[in-house]
Amino acid sequence: MAGEPPKLAPKNRRPKLPWATLLISLAVVVFYLVLSGGFLYISNEPMLSRAFSLGNGPTSLLSHMFVHVGVRHLVGNLVPLLLFGAFLELAIPSWHALLLFFVSGATASLLYALLTPAAPPLVGASAAVSGLMGAALSARPRQALLLLILTPLLLFFAAFPLLQFYSDFHSGQLAQQQSALSSKVDALVQQQKLEEAAAANASLRAVSNQAASEEQGKRREEETPTALSVHVFGALVGVAFLFLADRKALDEGAREFRKMGDELHSFYRMK
Repeated sequence: MAGEPPKLAPKNRRPKLPWATLLISLAVVVFYLVLSGGFLYISNEPMLSRAFSLGNGPTSLLSHMFVHVGVRHLVGNLVPLLLFGAFLELAIPSWHALLLFFVSGATASLLYALLTPAAPPLVGASAAVSGLMGAALSARPRQALLLLILTPLLLFFAAFPLLQFYSDFHSGQLAQQQSALSSKVDALVQQQKLEEAAAANASLRAVSNQAASEEQGKRREEETPTALSVHVFGALVGVAFLFLADRKALDEGAREFRKMGDELHSFYRMK
């Protein structure tokens, strides 16, 4: 009609920045690097002092989420954290995702410690990440199921092989440094250059300590058991969080589950 103002085309919405997931991931990595001194493994003392157990102080309920027994454990949590966290932030507010991470990790770990008081102290973000995964599967089940398949493939066929390659290469480098420094110390002693020999010997001790720490870390990572029940608790807490804080996302996920069930039922009927 004449005189009607022209309709404006809708503005393109910018992709949502998953700031909560990025912030958590950065904190996990930085915390690990600080405690490990930039090396591949954290030594036992700083790790155990921040692990969670009923006798380790209330702050450990949060600090244990940012401590990992090794670099493989770290990456095994970091990859699903990035994938499921960023995906979940498409369905719920970012600050809800941030809160969900901490609530899931703390609640699941506390439940586990209360039910199994004799179990070893807990370390790692896996319970908190399970909360994100449980919430994502409940809010957007179709896409989250694809992520659930993609994540182990990415870990076992890309991330872990690359880590193993780098770990072996780094161990070889340390062994070469030890051999070279040991030969240098012997040569300097024979030449009566005692001050230079003492400095080279100090470097040798530092490299040897690093190599021993990494070997200890590798053994610890291989021997540390996985507490499967704490992952289940984390996923259940994630779903409960949606029920309390993001019912709309949970209702949409329930409708999608029903639709998937109808599609599966129709498929089998056609067969």
